[in-house]
Amino acid sequence: MITAITTIKELHRISSVVVIPYWQHIHVLSIDINAPNAHISDPKYRHELPIQAVEAQDRNMGGILDVCKNLTSLAMYYSDIDPRVNNMTHIPCIRAAVLSLLENHRLCKLGFYSTSILDYPFDGVYEVPVGVFTLLRSILDSPRAASAVQVLDLAMGSLSEEIYDKLRTKLPNLRTLTIRRALRRGLGRVWDAGNCIKWAPNANLTRLQLMTCQAAYAVHVPFLVRHFVGLRHLFISTCGESSDPIVLNLPSDWRTDPDQLCNVREPLDTLWLEHMEMWEITMLGVIPTRELVVTTVKKNHLWEALRAEDELFPHLKTLRLAPYPADADKDPARFVPPCQNETEDQKKWKEKTLGAICDKRKIELRRDARATWRCPCCDIRGF
Repeated sequence: MITAITTIKELHRISSVVVIPYWQHIHVLSIDINAPNAHISDPKYRHELPIQAVEAQDRNMGGILDVCKNLTSLAMYYSDIDPRVNNMTHIPCIRAAVLSLLENHRLCKLGFYSTSILDYPFDGVYEVPVGVFTLLRSILDSPRAASAVQVLDLAMGSLSEEIYDKLRTKLPNLRTLTIRRALRRGLGRVWDAGNCIKWAPNANLTRLQLMTCQAAYAVHVPFLVRHFVGLRHLFISTCGESSDPIVLNLPSDWRTDPDQLCNVREPLDTLWLEHMEMWEITMLGVIPTRELVVTTVKKNHLWEALRAEDELFPHLKTLRLAPYPADADKDPARFVPPCQNETEDQKKWKEKTLGAICDKRKIELRRDARATWRCPCCDIRGF
């Protein structure tokens, strides 16, 4: 695997080691579709118009893709660039090469990654280069290219309504869809009246991951699970929306309702919830799953939800939470510190209560989960 080819100098260096005929053996590749000196963070070029550098980068990366005839997985990274350059950069060489690989049914896994989204854990709207949208639109508008896409990972500051609609209708063979940060309030909630009709049926979709997704209204998510009959793994991370109607309780007969989700479909293999409040956990509790992973929820909200409604998450066999403080030495990044005003007795009592719920339902309780991100608006210090 060769990764992070960013300049023609790097291409020459790699070419001196990898004989050209052997480019055909590369199956996984990561590229930077921006020229390094087009980034607005570089003060040296802030007052220049580096369009030539951007065009050269497009030719270089397009040339690399042209010789990687058997590429199956491609990750494309981009940075926020000088706005004077943005509207001029349509990356035609990269676009032509990617479409060729897809239409010849070699390439099947695609990722578009904003380095701003990946580098900064806090929310913010980052402009997506026109070239990225143009490439994504070209893929979705080509039936042959779109049918080749099996895995799509988007870490983007936003999506246009046009692209969002096409993502839901033009990828018939998609197996994994990950969208990070891009589904914002302006696109509407995922199962609003104007949105639910736009999700095309797809029995091939087995993994859906909506990360830091403002559009993922908890009441709507079970409808997505019902809609995608082949779904096995679901990751939902949301900051919610202050105008979302809060639903506090499930119907008293929800568990025995013959039309309830747990009575009409097989349980998921994994359900991962991140950054949730108690009412959201309760609404998502109608989803049947064998494994539940919960990270960075507001303090006490998980165990209060389970204590109030102990049949949440039917068919649950394993509950995974973050490690105890004693486990911090093993992996500090996984450690979620306890709330400062919580006494030792309170922590023990809470754990005893959670343990009793798990014992009653024969659920294995593990503390080996690791959060994918941390939001400043959420108290991440307990369960």
